[in-house]
Amino acid sequence: MLSDIEAFCTAHEHTISALEAVSTFSAVVVSLWLSHRATVSDRTQLKANLQVATIFHPTIHPNPRFVVVSVINTGRTPLQIPLGFFRWSVPLRRNQSLIMPIDSAGIPGVLPQKHYLVEIKPRTSETFYLSEVGAFISQMSGIKGEPGFFGRVAFFFKKATVRSSDGVKFRVKGDRTITGAAADPNS
Repeated sequence: MLSDIEAFCTAHEHTISALEAVSTFSAVVVSLWLSHRATVSDRTQLKANLQVATIFHPTIHPNPRFVVVSVINTGRTPLQIPLGFFRWSVPLRRNQSLIMPIDSAGIPGVLPQKHYLVEIKPRTSETFYLSEVGAFISQMSGIKGEPGFFGRVAFFFKKATVRSSDGVKFRVKGDRTITGAAADPNS
């Protein structure tokens, strides 16, 4: 019986070595993947959407329209949003434009004041009011900068980002109606 096993191992010596190498390589790949997943799960993770919101209330006339950012904490740890969290960047320009949210001061009878740093618990969301729609469009005209073909092309590729208090940047998905109105304020 032992001689049969010894004969088999001698005949398939290279096959057994190859299987050992493959199993060692697989163990290393699995351990690296598991360590990567552990670090990714502890990172700050969020989703942010830019949209237009209208406040409807019987005591407020006319109904104000605001540009808002909804931030959803998709991670497993709480995250904090600082006051200067929302930024626009246009390609081929060094500077980013920082938008200070209107809810940091509040509007009496319309928007309560929000105190920053805002903590968002895991699997919850928070809405931040950036500005009124008209003011937002005029701000975007200022960000648009240089008139002409190259200014329009660069502005077409603009992107909005949200920064958490730990400095991590996240891309903001935008409502096409507000970004289109900002691109062409005459419409």
